[in-house]
Amino acid sequence: MKRLLQILRPAWLSVSLVIVLTFFQSLTTLYLPRLMADIVDYGVIKANMSYIYRIGAWMLAVTILSAIFSVIAGFIASKTSAEFGQVLRNRVFRHAESMMPHEFDQLGTSSLIVRSTNDVMQVQQFINMLLRMMVIAPLMALGGIIMAVTTNWQLSWILFLILPVLALVVWGILRHGMALFQLMQDKVDVLNRVVRENLTGIRIIRAFGREDYEISRFAGANGTLTDVAIRVNTLMAVLMPLVMLVVNLSTVAILWFGGHEVGSNTLQVGKLMAFIQYVTQILFSTMMVSAMFFMLPRSQASARRINEILDFTPALKDNPSQDSVPVSTLSHALLQFHDVSFQYPGAKSAVLSNVSFDVNPGSITAIIGGTGSGKTALLNLIPRFFDISCGVI
Repeated sequence: MKRLLQILRPAWLSVSLVIVLTFFQSLTTLYLPRLMADIVDYGVIKANMSYIYRIGAWMLAVTILSAIFSVIAGFIASKTSAEFGQVLRNRVFRHAESMMPHEFDQLGTSSLIVRSTNDVMQVQQFINMLLRMMVIAPLMALGGIIMAVTTNWQLSWILFLILPVLALVVWGILRHGMALFQLMQDKVDVLNRVVRENLTGIRIIRAFGREDYEISRFAGANGTLTDVAIRVNTLMAVLMPLVMLVVNLSTVAILWFGGHEVGSNTLQVGKLMAFIQYVTQILFSTMMVSAMFFMLPRSQASARRINEILDFTPALKDNPSQDSVPVSTLSHALLQFHDVSFQYPGAKSAVLSNVSFDVNPGSITAIIGGTGSGKTALLNLIPRFFDISCGVI
């Protein structure tokens, strides 16, 4: 993933702007509970309507400002992540175009399609979330802790008790989800391959009456992917109820112990409400991080598959030191083979040995030979689908 994140370097200004806007959005969000506490303690309880109107107007202004920061940051983050996906797709496509035909078979055409589309989309969505969450979640958590402690330090022990519990719950679920996401992307490859083979070979399938067999093959691949997806989503569906359970239990504990302090006049009602708001913000910022980590295993699996393409070194390489002439600029061309030999990758012997001939412009040359004599191999050497073992073309 680190390697793919380097694509964002040219967009450093947009990334910086998102971080700054998100920072101000977090500050305004953290400021609102304090204003609410003041309204309750000094406005509602004392029936001071002018104070309520004044602070209420200020709260409305802060809320509108926070919304403006959020909308602008969301727009820039979406635009930056979309441009990231465009650049990454172009790189994968250009690299795939440089591969030899037998190298396509090593990765699989269906797998290349999935990696160029679905996998890039997974990474793009993770980048969009990362640009927003990498600032707002830690800042909301840290700022919420500071504001909660300054509001009432006697109740802070509840906060430091529930945070480790919440962290263990999130870690335990995501730990089991990592392998399942990798497996799900592999099953998407299999399903894509089956669909591609069926659509491209539909005439042959109908001619030989193989519809029932292909339907059962598709149903098997589709069912396997569905089973893995159900396992993943079932595991991740457990996360939200467990987090909400921790949030609700912490709220009950705060109301229980805070109510005793309110009864003994050591804590104001408004500050108790503000403390609950800060604890809720802390826990929901933890949920934001959980959502980011929810996408992290799948995006990591997708990034690993994309890097496999980018790290693949094609056997065919042009020599930039040699002058090349576009075919479209040639009025006539002479094709010459001089002692050309060719051996397929992994083969024990050469299929062509010391072949020499000339093909003059406008002439007709026939290549005749039995099955396996190398006719197709010789033709594939002309457009350079393969590189010759020795000789000159």
